[in-house]
Amino acid sequence: MKTLRDLKLAAKKLNASVEDDKSFGFHECRVEAPKGYIWVDGVHEFVDSTHEPWKPDYEDLINRMSFGVVKCDDPDCEWCNS
Repeated sequence: MKTLRDLKLAAKKLNASVEDDKSFGFHECRVEAPKGYIWVDGVHEFVDSTHEPWKPDYEDLINRMSFGVVKCDDPDCEWCNS
């Protein structure tokens, strides 16, 4: 079973950022690709959320991240240009 610590270590290797938030009975984890990049899946951010007391599926997020990132090729991308 992977933990938030494992996720943060994997994200650090890719220069990705992690935001783990608990509020209003929800637990949400977001992993954002480095600025100017997208995950190979074609998105800028992976999100996993659940109701407390359960935790997001950190192992799944790590697995999806393991495919890596590619340059975002949209010159008008609002995500990259914000």
